Amino acid sequence: MDAFFRRFFPSDGCSMRGYHQELQDHLPAHGAVLDLGCGDHRQLARYRTPDRQVWGTDFDEHPRLQHAEWFRKLEPDGVIPFPPDSFDLIASTWVLEHIESPADFLRETYRVLRPGGRLVALTANGLHYVTAITRLFRLLPHELTQQIVLRLYRRAPHDTHPTYFRLNTGAQIRRAAWTSGMQLANLRYYANPDYFSFNRMLRRSAIVADWLLSRVRDDLGRLYLVATLEKPKIHCPSSTIRRKAAA
Repeated sequence: MDAFFRRFFPSDGCSMRGYHQELQDHLPAHGAVLDLGCGDHRQLARYRTPDRQVWGTDFDEHPRLQHAEWFRKLEPDGVIPFPPDSFDLIASTWVLEHIESPADFLRETYRVLRPGGRLVALTANGLHYVTAITRLFRLLPHELTQQIVLRLYRRAPHDTHPTYFRLNTGAQIRRAAWTSGMQLANLRYYANPDYFSFNRMLRRSAIVADWLLSRVRDDLGRLYLVATLEKPKIHCPSSTIRRKAAA
């Protein structure tokens, strides 16, 4: 980030760097990692070693898919194509905003995680005003949204998918985790004005607006979040958790 951004947000850093630091903090020395919603399957390749498998899965095979031998397609209903207790760590980048059924999604990640395993996700913060603007695009035909994103951000149409923003706030994540048996272990927010990079003055205005909003409430002025959820080491069905919480 530039000096103007650092003047207002000196400690935020880069959300992608923070995401990878969180992943590195939980990488197993021996075991298996899943990139859930892997796209071209390049991002986590650096973490593959002779003792650490790194798999990828997505609904479609990306046109520029890498490491195809470590890729499996998701089932149409979102079932992850691996048996229970397969992974020590699940990584997910820019996926949570596309989840239509948060509880089903987290129950499925719970199923394939080993006890004590973690899901680390980088996504947009549903409380930020940019996500409110993004929601307006849902009123347009998806093909038109893809063309707008291509024009503004040079993102290919096959990398722009429908959004729901049902798992993108602290409250939403805690609620879905509670119903699925997962536990929220860490949640950190990051400011980022790059949605407005196509205009220098608009970008600077966004930085000031974010800073003012963050004075009201920390998460209101920060566009991205990194959430870490953990599967308990001792199995406790979600129905049991709900009964205990209600007692």
